[in-house]
Amino acid sequence: MSEVVSVILPVFNQEKEVARSIESILQQSYPYIELIIVNDASEDATLAICEKYSATDNRIIILNNSENKGLPFCLNRGIAAAKGKYIARMDADDISKKERIEKQVKVFKSDPSVDVVGAGMYVYDIDGTFRGVKTPPISQEAMIKNIYKAPPFIHPTVMARKQFFLEVGGYNEFFKRAQDWELWSRTIYDYNFHNIDEPLIEYAMAKGLTLRGVFYHVIVSFLVAYRSRQIIKGFTYAGFSTSIKLIRLLQRKVNEKF
Repeated sequence: MSEVVSVILPVFNQEKEVARSIESILQQSYPYIELIIVNDASEDATLAICEKYSATDNRIIILNNSENKGLPFCLNRGIAAAKGKYIARMDADDISKKERIEKQVKVFKSDPSVDVVGAGMYVYDIDGTFRGVKTPPISQEAMIKNIYKAPPFIHPTVMARKQFFLEVGGYNEFFKRAQDWELWSRTIYDYNFHNIDEPLIEYAMAKGLTLRGVFYHVIVSFLVAYRSRQIIKGFTYAGFSTSIKLIRLLQRKVNEKF
């Protein structure tokens, strides 16, 4: 029997986007899938939409949080419930290309030493305007060299062996933002990472910076710099990127006020 892939889909108040995201997983060319939807106490019709799909497809499992817990909690809860050998990430406002799961599983099959596989993405504005293609570093060496600048993976494209998450203790739930960057910086020297040089999801850009997002960026960027074994470069870059984000956030607040 072929190995099952457990796709973890956290959702929170995403009634407008979640149906397309679910359908993109159910229509994958790789058939051995379970879709674990973790509903983070949505207040709109998100849960009802998810339940409509689960009523007609037994591959869907819905886990409901009694209160809003945040992304890392939802991911860890989904991973704990997963039955698959592999865990795939998915966001409710993104769309997986039909061959995404199949192509990532092939990487694991062809190289048993690989622990985590990511890919590139097609980038769209929130209004649907196409903005281009983004591809992360392919080799482990390039990932290590640049980790103090950015995460080595585009988080919604990630697939990993479940054993990887069990060994490293999953996501740190303190980090409500940038929890993936923290995870990769904690594991990149001990595990084998790989990116497919091809866009496998359609990614909807975030709406913009928030004070909370900048707060976590500051903490994680300096933590990653410390772990990167490039401390001088890392701390310099962390300080620079933090300053830029704070300036952009201030400009946004000023524009909103006037």
